[in-house]
Amino acid sequence: MDEKSRTLMRRSLTLVSTKGEDNLVVKETVVPAVGEEDVMIDVKFCGLNFAEASMRQGLYAPMPPVPFVPGYECSGFVKEVGAAVKDIKTGDRVVALSDMGAWQDQLVLPQENCFVIPENMSLEDAAAIPVNYVTAAIMLFEQAVLKPGQSVFVHMAAGGVGTAVGQLCKTVPDVTVFGTASASKHEHCRAHGITCPIDYKTQDYAQVVKSSSFRGVDIMLDPVGGSDSSRSHSILKPLGKHIHYGGSSYVLGENLTFYGMYRALVNKLFSPTYDGFGLMDKNVMVGGLHVGKLVKDRANFSIVRRNMESLVELYQEGKIKPVIDSIYPFEEVKEAMARIYQRKNIGKILLRASPGSDGK
Repeated sequence: MDEKSRTLMRRSLTLVSTKGEDNLVVKETVVPAVGEEDVMIDVKFCGLNFAEASMRQGLYAPMPPVPFVPGYECSGFVKEVGAAVKDIKTGDRVVALSDMGAWQDQLVLPQENCFVIPENMSLEDAAAIPVNYVTAAIMLFEQAVLKPGQSVFVHMAAGGVGTAVGQLCKTVPDVTVFGTASASKHEHCRAHGITCPIDYKTQDYAQVVKSSSFRGVDIMLDPVGGSDSSRSHSILKPLGKHIHYGGSSYVLGENLTFYGMYRALVNKLFSPTYDGFGLMDKNVMVGGLHVGKLVKDRANFSIVRRNMESLVELYQEGKIKPVIDSIYPFEEVKEAMARIYQRKNIGKILLRASPGSDGK
């Protein structure tokens, strides 16, 4: 049997259920054929986000029916390219975005989803950029249109998106960034562009902002959702913009307990509702962003692509650099997710696709 006729298999980290502690398992699946405009990646690292942690409990939308392979981003080496692929060749180091299914050690994607990375970018850093930094960049520069001298508020400021927001805000003159994080993470926050870290456990962040010289913020970046969003909305200045990009308040622990389901229901019931006249009265705007849906939307993928290309340039210029919290093999995804559920991570958590892979 020659190489072309041999069935190629891959390790796929698969969500088999939205219940129980051991519902993510490594399975062997068949690698699909490489189409004319496709690229096959020998994956080394994958990004782990709050989105996938929510999927594990069935608290994320949209998500496919189980079983399925989660994952929106990865980095690795190009193993094979289709006949019509341009500008990417076998052996190139790439970072890629997928609308789902990135948690595999061999991944086939359209060439449009793949980006050749510069020599000074490690594969670890590459895997940590797409979801967090593209989310932050679109919110700040395309939706909110951040201007010099403005103020920004971001919840979970020490996480992957929060770190990206702080670093990107530093590329615009005189921007003040408020951000919530536990006190032990404040040093990290200040080092990465968060001007005013706020300990959400001991301080009322709304009162801190209202008591500051700003009296409110121009841009509210909200990954929390639920009932807390009303308080976030209350600190907008006139012409302020409130952008939703997650719902961390619905995920309260590693396992979805009855209490957790009750809290999720309460959060849903007391989530803010917006109507045109109410927004007119306050002179504010409300929006939302789901990068995963943009990746899937082929007609508008150019939005993702131009932001990703811009971020690669910023990395080359030394203006952004992901902070890697930790790296876990596929088999330890449960432990990796525990850090997210317990809000322990500072920066990005990665998954190692291949046993012993060092990304080289």
